[in-house]
Amino acid sequence: MPTPWKSSLSSSPWKRLLPLGLLLPWVACGDSEPTAPDPGPNALPCDVKDVLARRCAQCHASPPTSGAPAPLLSRADLQKGSSLYPGTTWGERSVARMKDSGAPMPPTSEPSLTHEERDLIEHWVQAGMPAGSCGALPSGQVATSCGSGSFWTDSAQTSATMAPGLACRDCHLRLAPDRAYFFMGTVFPSFHEKDACNAPPPADARVEILDSAGRVQLTLTPNAAGNFLSAGLQPAFALPYRARVTAQGRVREMNTLQRSGDCNTCHTEQGNHDAPGRIVWP
Repeated sequence: MPTPWKSSLSSSPWKRLLPLGLLLPWVACGDSEPTAPDPGPNALPCDVKDVLARRCAQCHASPPTSGAPAPLLSRADLQKGSSLYPGTTWGERSVARMKDSGAPMPPTSEPSLTHEERDLIEHWVQAGMPAGSCGALPSGQVATSCGSGSFWTDSAQTSATMAPGLACRDCHLRLAPDRAYFFMGTVFPSFHEKDACNAPPPADARVEILDSAGRVQLTLTPNAAGNFLSAGLQPAFALPYRARVTAQGRVREMNTLQRSGDCNTCHTEQGNHDAPGRIVWP
């Protein structure tokens, strides 16, 4: 199973001129691991925050996009008075729109909220929008995030951009075996990105699959969600293999040989089977 990826410079002459700091191993990328924020007066309950992140934050960001009138990212955002409906908070207005069949939120172009999600937000608003109380993360875990602020939704079930971060091949073997490509995974900007977070890579990002002798056998290009996949259901060369990610004149490479091509089974939010977390471009 995957072990930590190491960072190095490519062998091409111009890349040797990059700063020495780019030679740091993956454990040194960034000053420290992220930690869970302390619950405070502006913090949301975890379940409320999760619904807003998946269903609302793509447009109700800071600043808002796509014509959204206000951000809906924090407790303070939802407690503010609506500029469109005096005497009503954005939280109350959000609930009204969630229940409005004529002009619903999310809009009809997006997947609708489940009854459970809508009830959760409504009951929280009716309770006075109390502050969050998530508490500390379990021992050994770190806080996750979504750097892009954009999440995949069920509306893209047949797209190659579906379900970034999830175990692609395992799902395809069960539900779509004719598309269970041997090498499948997602490249992210940091080690602890959330499941289903879209991860647009640098334009020159590539995933290279190397045979046991170190020869490049496949070069895969991550798509707009960060997903990459091979064309074949089985590898066209003898296993085991290693992989490396190249981007922006730098390289991050796996340390050990592998036999499974379902990369996201080990490169999870927290990391599984000694993986440090996600596959990350250098």
